[in-house]
Amino acid sequence: MTEPDRAERPQEGITQAPITVQLTPSRTTLACITDPQVLHVLIEIKPNSQLVGVRVPLNLCLLVDRSTSMKGARLAQVKAAAHRLIDALDDTDALSVVAFSDRAEVIVPAQRPVNKQEAKARVNTIHASGGTEIFRGLMHGLAELYKQRDPSGPNHLILLTDGRTYGDEDDCLALAAEAAPDGIAISAMGIGNEWNDAFLDRLAGATGGSSLYIESDQHVVKFLDECVRSLDATFAHDVRLEVRPQPGTQIGSMFKLAPTPQPLTADRDVYHVGTLAERQTLELLLELVVQPHPPGRHGLFELNLAAEVRGFSRSTFQTTCHLGLTFSATAPQENPPAKLVEALGQLSLYYMHERSIQDVERGQTQLATRRLQALARRLGDLGQTALAQTALAEADRLQKTGSLSEEGRKRLKYGTRALIGTALRGSAP
Repeated sequence: MTEPDRAERPQEGITQAPITVQLTPSRTTLACITDPQVLHVLIEIKPNSQLVGVRVPLNLCLLVDRSTSMKGARLAQVKAAAHRLIDALDDTDALSVVAFSDRAEVIVPAQRPVNKQEAKARVNTIHASGGTEIFRGLMHGLAELYKQRDPSGPNHLILLTDGRTYGDEDDCLALAAEAAPDGIAISAMGIGNEWNDAFLDRLAGATGGSSLYIESDQHVVKFLDECVRSLDATFAHDVRLEVRPQPGTQIGSMFKLAPTPQPLTADRDVYHVGTLAERQTLELLLELVVQPHPPGRHGLFELNLAAEVRGFSRSTFQTTCHLGLTFSATAPQENPPAKLVEALGQLSLYYMHERSIQDVERGQTQLATRRLQALARRLGDLGQTALAQTALAEADRLQKTGSLSEEGRKRLKYGTRALIGTALRGSAP
């Protein structure tokens, strides 16, 4: 199914490829018809488990929203999470902490190694006041990251916020687009229900980071722990994919399925997909629109992967593979691979909720209500009782008020998204 021209070629001096790429299309033969066809391709990026490298140094920036809405228990939980992060750092790691409201302040300047006692004392001085302007904080946070930027390890900014930023979203996205080619990823954690999930999705999805929903203040420590623990297990970082479609093929979308489900956006056909952890597989779903082709075998796209692999060489590991399929006037009926069917089924729940949001924005409340009711039935069939109840409650609210609650929207969005990774882990051999 994969045409591996130069695929999985090891770097000079390496006898085994540190990373392998596997492409699995939803069909192996396409029909010769007059209409465009949709093809899904599962992309699996795997580390070579036989190769053991040294731990890579981390360069982290913790960007903390300290606006008035963070006052009290919420900011206290963020400080506690920051303390745990500081304690977990190795002497080779770098850290900076920036706090922002309607202005930004560098609380802990970028340093390697970190003076842990002083850093925790500085974090304790953060107090809540003012509004939310993420651009100011992001500008200062990225500046601190660049001071200790190290191509040999992950460079990651972690944003913790509970509010919407107004008027500076485009400026923030422009900063992210500039940082991504330098191997800097941004992960965004939204606390509570008042932040802009669409904006944080775009911010993270453009850089290879993740956007996460923290429903309760008490879960801040847990989420930050998991984020840093994942980075600590990095096998390769700054993983990026360039998809070059052949004539007659267009890219529809790219979605990271695992380990952390996340919609991705491309910059000139390059997708930044973040880090590859040891003993984990990066799994992505590529959607293609294929125009009519004559009978025979035709190439659909070329996939170029580049990544910085720990402990092997300062040069970038690269590999290229191609996907070509046969077009036939008598294409047989095929059952897609079970893993791909499972992923598409779970992803359809997430997209069902996203389409209901679009329906509401277009004023099509009856359609959105029916879609949410159908989503509730699907979730109930899967045993996801709590999510099903949330979907029904939002459908009822929509009928009565013509609007959805922020809490319900985020629960369904991130709840259905989380099911994708769970389903794939359950179907893994």
